Amino acid sequence: MKKVTVITAAVALMISTNLFAQNDSEKEIRNLTNDVMQAYKTQDWQLLKKTTKSGFINDKYFTNKKYKKYTQLAKEWDGTIKEIHYDVESFMGHTIIEADAYVADVGKKSNDIYAVNLTKKDTDDWHAYIEGIYTMSKSDFDEMDKELKITSVKPVEKKEIKDKFVLTHNSTVTDDLSEAKISDLINHPQNPYFNTVQLKYNDNYLLAKYIIGKYLINYKENGVIYESKNKLSKETTVALFKKYLAHDTNWNKDVEWEKVKLINDK
Repeated sequence: MKKVTVITAAVALMISTNLFAQNDSEKEIRNLTNDVMQAYKTQDWQLLKKTTKSGFINDKYFTNKKYKKYTQLAKEWDGTIKEIHYDVESFMGHTIIEADAYVADVGKKSNDIYAVNLTKKDTDDWHAYIEGIYTMSKSDFDEMDKELKITSVKPVEKKEIKDKFVLTHNSTVTDDLSEAKISDLINHPQNPYFNTVQLKYNDNYLLAKYIIGKYLINYKENGVIYESKNKLSKETTVALFKKYLAHDTNWNKDVEWEKVKLINDK
């Protein structure tokens, strides 16, 4: 008997959670729909930009003739949202929810309707999609769910990337980012006259260029490029790369450097 009671309570809680989620979403959708219609009615491009979060909406937006029908629709709209239908999909680890607010019929002889299209990703806020108002077929609208069939939306876990090193050999990215691999690439040039090894970290890098048995070294830090005054042996170059890979703060102290003068430098 207790087990049945617990299951019943769990189901009731799940239904309750779903109803709260749907009620909150529906309230937000109705508010955003009103904002979109108001923006078209008053030709307020800033309100539409805020509601859609679209980068292409500017002060010239409502001069485009193709939006005239939506402006006229908004002026004649009585404020009634006939129905709201939903569609939920998973895409690349994200939960994408689409909602269409049915605001008006296109015409008596048409199967199309005017709807305000809204969307949200995971736990992000709702926003109107692209132009806000669009035309869709009534049959497509009817195929969507009448209720938001989702109990909860889990945010996608963001993994912290500790190291962002990229190792390239002769401009080709190498998958193996290890001290052993770096040592092998530096000590065993495939070409006796040409061999480059680069260890890139964000916008900075350490680059070794093979010149007749030794390496000339460049590194970039804070937008400035430096070059070793002398060519280094393979052993010294390997040691330098290992220190750089290990985030050794004194990695470059044992080498003499000079700033590389670029063409644009004054």
